[in-house]
Amino acid sequence: MLAFLPVAKANTVQDALGQGARAKAMGGTGTAASKDASSVYYNPAGLGDCEKSEVNFELSHLAYAVDVESDDDRAEQGALRDRSAMSISGCVRLPARLHAGFLFDSGLQAAQTLDQSTLRSKPEYALFGNSLEQVSMIAGLGMLVNEKFSVGFGGALLVNSGLGIGVAVPVVAGEEELSGDIQWTLEPAVAVYAGAKYRVNEQLTLGASFRSALFHKLEAQALTTVDVAGVLLDVDLLLESVAWYSPMQASIGAAYDSTLGYITADVTWYRWSAYPGPFLNLSPIDADESIAAALNYPPNETPNFSDILVPRLGVERSLSKSLQVRGGLAHRQSPAPTPDPTGRANLLDSSVTSLSLGLGYLYRGGTIGFFARFHHMAERRVRKEIPEEADLEYRFGGALFDAGISAKSSW
Repeated sequence: MLAFLPVAKANTVQDALGQGARAKAMGGTGTAASKDASSVYYNPAGLGDCEKSEVNFELSHLAYAVDVESDDDRAEQGALRDRSAMSISGCVRLPARLHAGFLFDSGLQAAQTLDQSTLRSKPEYALFGNSLEQVSMIAGLGMLVNEKFSVGFGGALLVNSGLGIGVAVPVVAGEEELSGDIQWTLEPAVAVYAGAKYRVNEQLTLGASFRSALFHKLEAQALTTVDVAGVLLDVDLLLESVAWYSPMQASIGAAYDSTLGYITADVTWYRWSAYPGPFLNLSPIDADESIAAALNYPPNETPNFSDILVPRLGVERSLSKSLQVRGGLAHRQSPAPTPDPTGRANLLDSSVTSLSLGLGYLYRGGTIGFFARFHHMAERRVRKEIPEEADLEYRFGGALFDAGISAKSSW
């Protein structure tokens, strides 16, 4: 009998790339500055600033120009697949100073991808690639408490998938057939989003938000029964893994409407120290079971990621009543250490500095937005000590490009 139970998706796409053409063009600042449907991610309290009901459609594309350089074939990595995506978001005005918001984001080539294995030495980027290929669903509710203060709450709406597979395997048992069955269940899950905004005066607005951790967690029991000529052998294993990890995070921000333009700043804390790593761990369910306990399992290695603070700056200036120009800057230190020379894991990441530009065109009934961002990943060098082989040395880094266009209609 073989049975396992996987659990579904999370929202790391917004953590890495932001949400909404305006906020992306302004360095990813949105804790205090968001005042449209993007608030459902940055700070649900900002939904209270939606002047009208609106729906926003966005198309974007992420291109990778990062690589691993080495003269050694052992350092070859799998290619990172560029991501084209579309998102639909909206804000709806309700009675009693309430505003509801929603967000749906999906890749166009691969809506969701999971590619995990037991601990391996192959170099792979920790925060890009498959971890960004997922569906995001978020909803929120904002309320204007008074003219100065607003609060908001929301959640990432997920679906946990329970899948059980049963197989009986006859090895030497005459004409006995291989048999199996499948059970599939769906269970809802919600991660908490919360925020507040305070308007100090007509120029200055302050904001704060919190988001709990989200991830795909697999805790599976592989209950295998093998029939060898009438002798039943049990090999019972436990499979554990975490994928699409989005850490617990908290943000503070400020937005100031000056004579030079609308200036925004955010600082976000990410609790990456709680990350258990992306590898599939195998162990015997019962340590006393002779067959399962005697197998040779790969070692477990903790990634030793660190908590980080990410500062972001943005500016928006009106060139006319209908045209706005935007720009932004952000810097993310890497939560991942340089791979341990004596360890097997090869999780790659480095500090990323992002420069963004964009335009907004206001027309009667809506807005057209455009953004383009350049992300530079600093180069890192790695040396791995491999028993009974020559050391492996390589360097990695490069750039990422993110661009998109959005159309908003309001009423």
